[in-house]
Amino acid sequence: MSNRHLYVLSAFLTLVGVGLFVAKLMIFGLPLTPQNKSNLWEVEAHLSFRGSGGPVKISQILAQSQSRFSIIDQAFVSPGYGLTTTQEKGQKRITFSKRKVSGEQNLYYRFTVLDKGLNKARKKKDAPHINPVTWQGSRLVAAQAILDAATVKSADTPTLIVAIIEQLEAKASASHARVLFGKQRSLETKAEIVSGILSLAKLPARSVHGLSLHRAHYQPHFSHWLELFDNGVWQPYSLITGQPTDLENHFPWWRGALPFVQMEGGKRPVTNLSVSWGEESALLSVKQATNDVEKALLNVSFFSLPLDVQQVYRIMVVAPLGALLLVFLRNVIGIGTFGTFMPVLMAMSFRETELFWGILLFTIIIGISLIVRIYFESLKLLVVPRLAALLIVVILVMAGLSILGHKMGLGGGLSVALFPMVILTMTVERISILWDERGPAQAIKHGISSLAVASLCYVVMTHDMVEHLLFVFPELLLVLLAITLLLGRYTGYRLMELVRFRVLAKEA
Repeated sequence: MSNRHLYVLSAFLTLVGVGLFVAKLMIFGLPLTPQNKSNLWEVEAHLSFRGSGGPVKISQILAQSQSRFSIIDQAFVSPGYGLTTTQEKGQKRITFSKRKVSGEQNLYYRFTVLDKGLNKARKKKDAPHINPVTWQGSRLVAAQAILDAATVKSADTPTLIVAIIEQLEAKASASHARVLFGKQRSLETKAEIVSGILSLAKLPARSVHGLSLHRAHYQPHFSHWLELFDNGVWQPYSLITGQPTDLENHFPWWRGALPFVQMEGGKRPVTNLSVSWGEESALLSVKQATNDVEKALLNVSFFSLPLDVQQVYRIMVVAPLGALLLVFLRNVIGIGTFGTFMPVLMAMSFRETELFWGILLFTIIIGISLIVRIYFESLKLLVVPRLAALLIVVILVMAGLSILGHKMGLGGGLSVALFPMVILTMTVERISILWDERGPAQAIKHGISSLAVASLCYVVMTHDMVEHLLFVFPELLLVLLAITLLLGRYTGYRLMELVRFRVLAKEA
């Protein structure tokens, strides 16, 4: 194939990509840079279950505005279902109902949280009503025993909460804790138990369930904490330490012992949460579309996808830029790396562990696994069994580091499981082969080069501007494709080779 064909194809891809980019920028008004005018989080609760052919009624708790957070733009996606709103113990519930339901069902509840920045809670003159304890029999006796033991070891209300939590974890009161927890030993259950024990002590307390709101990408899940009415305000307490805590970035979804989901007629309800921050201004500008062309733009953009899918593509769209950077560093600069795209995959793993922890964990895992790989070499194993055994060793090392990091209180160690196991295994294999063929110096040099390239890819791929441009304007990927195709025909000297052969140049 001639170079002319490649040049025409690259020019065509560039024109299409740049043309769509300019059109969306100039005509539809999508922002060129991330706009941080207000803190908005778009939350989506994906409720899935299986119908058995009969009628189904399934409900979940609706989010409500708080003193600091406002709820705007609530929406439901439930084709064929009837919707009713009810009030139960101060909480609003939305009920989805349908006469005949069979197979897998998917319902969506989406809303936007606006942070007003008002962090000061208003003081109340009168203490709230203390909810009566509904425990009976052995549960009531166990709760009273926990309270009596904690009262002896406390001096005031804050120390009483600490003592109650310690008693629930103590071996001496393990039988009482088993009676209270039953088979569901979770933070949500713990919040209800602690608030119930405090009610026995005539102290107004309540469990709170909500979300931790961050700007960074993360896997959302419900957080649970305790609130105690003290000095006219509800003071939050940690369920881990029992100490007063600062929950500035936590959005309270609901309070009390009500279950988040209640269902009649279906099976296996599962709730998946998605939280998105940072692109709300772009999304709102598209939502204001009035004509058919603008509405069509919304329908073919990433913003039309569910939030959990959007979160995946926020990460995926920056991977081509990392791959392009890797191609340039290898084919033009001449930096050697292990594997073709291993540094890009490692850079994507560093998004979860952060750069320092990622490099540290990578070095430790590779180092330990390499020692084991050298030992396997002495066993004279075949290639496939050796790789399988090495994979098991890599997973054991990752598990050990996770447990060690958790015991030491190092959060970065918990993310080691997100490392690509197969990539690590193949990297150990490549290092050992290079070690045998070209010596330890070349193996260490390639390892350091791979880490350097992965670090550079991480810095580029995690830049806010880069992520914003590629997510809002995915047509720019066509431009990256055109550049990659052109680099694919580059056959000139690499810069590292010019340095390597500089002596021959002097002789000439």
